[in-house]
Amino acid sequence: MSNTSFSAPVIGADGAASALQPPVTKPASTSSAAVLSSPGKVEKGGWSMIIILTVVYIVSFLDRGAISLIIGPMKEDLNASDFEVSLLVGLSFMLLYTVLGIPAGYLVDKFRRKTLLGGAIVFWSGMQVACGLSSSYIQMFLARTGLGIGEAVLPPAASSMIRDAFPLERRGIAFSIYNMGPNLGSGLALALGGALLAYAAGGGLEGLPFFSTLKPWQFVLIVPGLMGFVLAILVFCMREPKRRVTPTMQDAVSYGDAIRYAWKNRGRT
Repeated sequence: MSNTSFSAPVIGADGAASALQPPVTKPASTSSAAVLSSPGKVEKGGWSMIIILTVVYIVSFLDRGAISLIIGPMKEDLNASDFEVSLLVGLSFMLLYTVLGIPAGYLVDKFRRKTLLGGAIVFWSGMQVACGLSSSYIQMFLARTGLGIGEAVLPPAASSMIRDAFPLERRGIAFSIYNMGPNLGSGLALALGGALLAYAAGGGLEGLPFFSTLKPWQFVLIVPGLMGFVLAILVFCMREPKRRVTPTMQDAVSYGDAIRYAWKNRGRT
């Protein structure tokens, strides 16, 4: 049925109808549900980006998890106590990894994300190699702390780019693929780490430049770090999606505002 209606004729002073008013057309209302259900488009390069980010996520868990396989020989060479080893495995990495997620997210909102992430991968991969080259406990502790600092950039950067590359109705599958990283990384850390340890312990490093001077536990830590440098190149080369919503100054939230809000609502669940 048409939404067009006609107004009554205007009656002049002499009692005659002066003119028929033109029809007034009411715009048809658009259903918000129809707008929301319209299919969106995946940004160009979105699927290759999600594969790269997932592999980065997997390797990040190789970096942090490989140490669990070489605790015995590492503890002996670094002359560390059981308590000191527990700090290496847990606190040294998590100390700044959790806290620096907030400023990392702030930077992600302000600057080019793939550049930030690529730089972070280079940094944490260097820290992972430094872990393998450590000759003292304090060197290992500082390198593990640096590893946590670098990896703090990955969650906000990856989440932001995935959100912008995929429309609402495709984000579920995109994040499902990306979140395979922790489980695959944890499993591969044991499998790949065990294979590297067996290879090095069996004399596989003999005659190899640079590697021949390494102990097996050092080799297990260094290899994932070297893998990270290759992934950093892929991240720098991948296509960064356009931001779907450009933040304005009115919408901007400072780091201090975020901290104050978190403190004010600390008791709420």
